[in-house]
Amino acid sequence: MSEIRFADGAAERAVLYKILNLDQLSLAGDIDEHVVITGDDGSILGGAMLSRWEDDAFHMEVFGIRSETRGKGHGRMLLEKLVAEPWNYCRRVYGMPNQEKPQDGSFVLTTVSRGEARGFYKVCGFEECDVSALPEYYHHQCPDCPEKAECNPAYMIYKK
Repeated sequence: MSEIRFADGAAERAVLYKILNLDQLSLAGDIDEHVVITGDDGSILGGAMLSRWEDDAFHMEVFGIRSETRGKGHGRMLLEKLVAEPWNYCRRVYGMPNQEKPQDGSFVLTTVSRGEARGFYKVCGFEECDVSALPEYYHHQCPDCPEKAECNPAYMIYKK
């Protein structure tokens, strides 16, 4: 049975970095701010990291699944868990939002899709959006990137 939990320790950092690096992503933040999905044998299959910008606004900094295990539902399982209760999988908090579920239960979760991932996010309930829907901190991330053409980024939003 797959498990979704916060990552821990140098060994998990190294594995998660390798998984995320396969998608040319870097490991953002501390290891214990990342969520991992593990296989039946305890191996790390993928990971993600969320940040919270307001009580009802989250941003997914990174998301990746080990290339040899893609297409087996692990990415969907991880993403569905994150969008179901992002406040439970977010340790990076900016400003003064509370650490709990938004009072009325509604929220937005944004991310930047890279390459072919756009279709995956759409299947999982995300829609394309304008960069203005992302926290302001990320507005210049893609336009200023020298790898923008190869990356083919798309701004994505999930609303609940």
